[in-house]
Amino acid sequence: MEIEIFSEDDQLARLIEVMKRHGAKPERLDKVLSMIDDLLNQDAYLDRLDWDAVRGAIGLNLNFYVDHSLTFEQMVYAACDVRNSCVTEEVFPVKGNGIVAFEARHLGFNRGVYSRDAWRKIGSEDTKNPWAPAEFDQLLAYGASFPDKPLKFPIVGLGSIGKVGDRYVVPYLGRSGPDRSLDLMGLDRLFPTVFRFLAVRPVARKS
Repeated sequence: MEIEIFSEDDQLARLIEVMKRHGAKPERLDKVLSMIDDLLNQDAYLDRLDWDAVRGAIGLNLNFYVDHSLTFEQMVYAACDVRNSCVTEEVFPVKGNGIVAFEARHLGFNRGVYSRDAWRKIGSEDTKNPWAPAEFDQLLAYGASFPDKPLKFPIVGLGSIGKVGDRYVVPYLGRSGPDRSLDLMGLDRLFPTVFRFLAVRPVARKS
């Protein structure tokens, strides 16, 4: 069956430009072409592809900065449009100095999980250069840097645990209608499959 390819010349020109920009060697290009062959297969469900997980698997993580010169309210305002009224500086105090660079990745499961499962998974991802659950300020800075991510799936920061009444809670970024939201989840609750857990680590300085 013949498949019509739209803007063929433009797409081929773009592919050649990308190859030149990265200086692709033949053996590396062969691997890329094999992956493209799989992705173009009509039976491939591209809408199920977690591209952030793919980037993380090949070492391309998402970098962002935490700016501690910002106030609590400024951090929250940059990360969301609406928030749970229980998210306060008393519940999640922010500490730190200067501007710190981090790299991030999302960890997801194909089942509902409890926080202890996610903690264990984050800690085992890279024992030589370990990841840590994102703290409150890191979650907010990430949300400000990548505002589209919480609209795709809820993102939890397990590194900061707050107490509201007699409940222990953790913050997460998600969506409320068209808006980005900042909400809370009980620490002892089962996190549904759709949730992702934000793991972070300082960006390694190049020697």
